[in-house]
Amino acid sequence: MKHQYLALLSIILLSGCTQQVIDYLQEENITCMQICELLPHPTGEGFAWNITGTTPNCNCGYYFTTPEVNETQRQIIEPNQTDCSTLCTYLTYSAQDYNDCSEFSETNDAKAYIQDCQLIHGNCNVTLNNQESCIIQGVSEQIPTSNGSLIINGSSPVGYGIITYLTEPAGAQVYINETYMGNTPITVELPYYSLSSPEPYNLIIIKDGYCQYQGTQWVLGVNITSERTLVQLSQANDNFCVFTEPSGVSVSINGTYKGMTPISMNLEPGDYIIDLTKEGYVNQTGRPYHFSEANTFYSKLWEETIVNATIDISSNPAGAIVYVNGTEEGTTPIVLSKEPGTYEVTITKECYDNYTQVVSGKNVFLSATLVEQTKGIEIKNWAEALNKVELRISNYCNDLIQDDYYFIGDTITIPEWDNTNITLKGNLTNSYGEVKIGLNVTKLTNHTLLEDYYGINDYANTSPVSVKLIAWSTAPEEKVKLNISANGELINQDFYSIGDVIDLPEQNKTINVLDWSSELEKVKLVITEPQVISIAEGYYDIGARVKIE
Repeated sequence: MKHQYLALLSIILLSGCTQQVIDYLQEENITCMQICELLPHPTGEGFAWNITGTTPNCNCGYYFTTPEVNETQRQIIEPNQTDCSTLCTYLTYSAQDYNDCSEFSETNDAKAYIQDCQLIHGNCNVTLNNQESCIIQGVSEQIPTSNGSLIINGSSPVGYGIITYLTEPAGAQVYINETYMGNTPITVELPYYSLSSPEPYNLIIIKDGYCQYQGTQWVLGVNITSERTLVQLSQANDNFCVFTEPSGVSVSINGTYKGMTPISMNLEPGDYIIDLTKEGYVNQTGRPYHFSEANTFYSKLWEETIVNATIDISSNPAGAIVYVNGTEEGTTPIVLSKEPGTYEVTITKECYDNYTQVVSGKNVFLSATLVEQTKGIEIKNWAEALNKVELRISNYCNDLIQDDYYFIGDTITIPEWDNTNITLKGNLTNSYGEVKIGLNVTKLTNHTLLEDYYGINDYANTSPVSVKLIAWSTAPEEKVKLNISANGELINQDFYSIGDVIDLPEQNKTINVLDWSSELEKVKLVITEPQVISIAEGYYDIGARVKIE
């Protein structure tokens, strides 16, 4: 004998059940323990339950707690011989000592079963030591009924369920299969004839001035307390009531909103479409319903199964920190599981600009290409008492140039950035007390007015400057003689080499002698003037970083 048994008994009685039976089990809060106790199992000491799952998906397991089931210990757990369900379970263990079904059928235990028992499924199917199946058939013996008012097709029941009906208010009439059982509160004993394919009873609860309750009563051999809150009719002529579990469900008839359950109304005979909706529950819409006489419509809504959203986040480069709605979640690549909704995802990495995107949906793939930081100006702080702004000016990857406080109106020149100028032009405070700082960032650059090749006696003209090539030098070094005038007046005349720069500050111009083409016998002249370029201008939040390209 094995010293431990673990019987994972599938719930045969539910394997062929309709959705109505499953709904009933859940509606009445029938537990897996109640269901498992209907199946064959030992009684007394020496065994323990191992039940997993939830109704209706129950796994009924148990095991013997004794190290070895010997003859003495069998006496402890051996059930009463008239308990056929338990006896069949006991037979499954005894059968492991036999290889022949005929031989096992002659044992005292098997004979007792054959003589006295009719199990729920009509027989006891056991497995012998050689893994062969052996069926021990019980005799048909009618079980006495304690209440003869409800017999189905003259069959004998296999058990009884005790059901207590409570209503608010009390005093309602209870009818089962059109038989008056009494007024609430009342306890009735109803027989059942099969657990594998149970048959329902028709249940009607009636009280003057209240909606008639009409539903289905399933009996599966467990004791139940069934509580019903009756709904008072809104109008005396109301003939149709809607109950739901849970209550508070929105009811629409043919697309017209009628109210929240429980609710009563007056309907004319005919065909209708009923919609039942409630947040957090699986809605029932488009349900056809034929109304012919006073009746009650009952429905149970099941809670929505929340399937988490998957957010798959990657970045180039990897190793960036991921924040979701401001909470750090880890580093890329990362896959997150979140409740369905809308989320703000921010990806940060040192020396790269932050990447932010709002995502929603069940399965989201977010791939971010991070942009390397350029030089920039960070507005770090606003010292209101001093009327000063703290600016942090840095190159790529926070290579600090300077960090200091400046007055509104100051202009800061950054020689490292080709004489970029930063001017603090003001500050603004909104109704929430949030401060914005005005910046005007400019850069002085040379604007090309003219660029071309010129030969002797050619003119390079750009108002108000005119340049005429006069001659080539005869010296060993090639030079060109330029005649430079402004507004028609000569201001300069001389020989210049390739690479020379001629500044004309009064005319705000610069002449560059750039190149010599021996093939064309021409020299390249470029005339430029200084120009201020706006890089950034606006009002920025404290903590903002202004890029300088």
